[in-house]
Parts: sequence; C-alpha cells; structure tokens
Amino acid sequence: MRHFDTLTKRGRARRLRSLARQALESYDLDVTRVRLVNNESNCTFRVDTRDAGSYALRVNLPGMRSAAEIRSELLWQEALWHDTDIPLPRPVRTRTGELVVEARNKRVPEARLCNVSSWVFGRTLSYAKTPENFRKLGVLSARIHAHGRGFQLPAGFAMPTLDTVLPAGRDDVLFDGGQLETLAPPTQQLVLSIRAALEPELGRIYAPGSAPQLIHGDLHWWNVLIYRGHLQPIDFEDYALAFPIQEIAITFFYVLWDERFDELLQAFRAGYESISGWPEQRPGQFELLMGQRALDLLNLLMNSPYAEDKEFLVEFVDIVDRVYRTHFERWRALNS
Repeated sequence: MRHFDTLTKRGRARRLRSLARQALESYDLDVTRVRLVNNESNCTFRVDTRDAGSYALRVNLPGMRSAAEIRSELLWQEALWHDTDIPLPRPVRTRTGELVVEARNKRVPEARLCNVSSWVFGRTLSYAKTPENFRKLGVLSARIHAHGRGFQLPAGFAMPTLDTVLPAGRDDVLFDGGQLETLAPPTQQLVLSIRAALEPELGRIYAPGSAPQLIHGDLHWWNVLIYRGHLQPIDFEDYALAFPIQEIAITFFYVLWDERFDELLQAFRAGYESISGWPEQRPGQFELLMGQRALDLLNLLMNSPYAEDKEFLVEFVDIVDRVYRTHFERWRALNS
C-alpha cells in the first residue's frame, strides 16, 4: 500500500473519507452521503442526512493543533452563534456532548481530530469582490472583533498569540531550517528586512499593559461565503489572541494582487468605521503587518510535504517579491 504522503490530494481524501465516516458514528446523525469539499490543509466533507439537514465535517491536519485548541475555537464559534445574529456555522456536539472526536483508520498513518458544524450555503467572496461587499466585510470584521473583545475566556481556553514573526509552535524552516538560502538574493534581502521591521513593531504592539483580544485570524475572501446578499464567516481554525489591525492586514494580504486594492480597502474601512474606530496605531502599521502573513505562508509552504504546495511556492515567492514589496516600501517611506 502506498504511503499516505505520496498520494495525490484526491487520493489522500479518499482514505480520509473512510476515517470521516468512523468519526460520524459519534454523532446523532442519520448519514446518507459524505462528499469531499476540499482537501487543502485540513480535509472537509459535506455530510447529508436523512432528515435533509447538511453538515460540514472537518478532519484536522495532524500535529498542527491540540484537541484543547480545536475545542476552544469551537467554544468561541458556539458563543458567536448564540450571542449575535452573524450567520455562521454552528458547532455540533456528539451524543456525549463533545465538540471534538478522535478517529483512526488503518490506511491513514495518524489518528485525526474531527469536528462537525452546520452546513452554510453560498459561494466564497472571492467570486463577488465588489466595493459594496467589501463594505459589508468591514462591518462583519468589526462585529466579530467587538464580540472577541468582550468574550470571557472559559477555564482551560487554549489559543495562540500572534506576537512573534512566525506563529509559535510551527517549525521555522525559513530562518532556522536553511530554506532562506533557496531564494534569490534580492528576495532573501526582502524577507530579512521584513523580519527586521516586524520584530520591534510586534514588541511595541504587545508591550506590557497591552490588551490583545480574540480575532478570527484568517478572515479572507475564501473564508467568507455570500448567500442572498449576506456575508457568512467560516473556518475559525486560525483564531488567535491578537489585535484587530493584525486581522485586517491578514484580510488584505490576499487582496494584494487585485488591481482594485485601494478601492476595496476604502470600502472595507467605511464599513468597519460604521461600527468601530479604525484600529491602526501608527502610519503604515497595516502595510507592515501584511508582511507577517507573507512570512507565515512562505514558511508554511516550505515546510509542506506535498508536491502541490511545493509547486505553488514558486508563484507565492513571486507575489511576495513583486507585489508585497511595493507595500513594504510604502511602510518604509512613511517611517523613514
């Protein structure tokens, strides 16, 4: 039998589907069909049931997060669902009241942590990138931040903090693993300059007495669905203790290669400021903090065992080197 990591994305998903069915035995669901949605980092399946209800089952990538961290993500998501009218997936508990289950399958090398949420209809915002929808995204972002700011953390709540250049707990192959040397010299210099600028900035943001809060952590246009004009956030996996301006920088890192970047940012800001004040503390802070996501993704792709990620790495390096460089230079000009 071929090793799991040598399979194609679809081949890995076929094996994970059997594992997903095992996980579903812990839920009070009369399952009729399990279909693959995507297999990017985690693997997600749509689960249809006999009563016509549909659900999303996520098979979490092993080694990335503990059961306590996934449970904490879902506790906040559950609270958002109860406390607000934001349309988002509602976590589903097992028959015994658990939010996370562990499943095994002999054709998958590691046990996998799994969780189920209600199904959310719609297409991703990436297909409807209009200024009006980005105004709505600004409103949504501010509302999630408002809830995260007031959320009382339960005992045992586990979460990462975005106070380092690369997320804590993730292997650093970019700087400590020698992968930086695989990049062209101009790109190497850019990456080192971004790190050198981020370190003191993060030190200022997270100075003693600062008040980071819960954020979604990955609120980009592939993690927001639009349905009948309403925006619906999904995939709270990267929730973190951080600052709203870091979230906004993450959102707009994925807009970098859109020619309407400035127009979409202006619309987003108008929506955000209709709910809350703009959270940027210093001129150019937003421009610099996009670099935190750039280095995070660069390190993640370099650390991936999958061939498709290695192929995308070439394109991603070009985005950082050619597109993000302009914004980094804008930050430099504002802070020279």
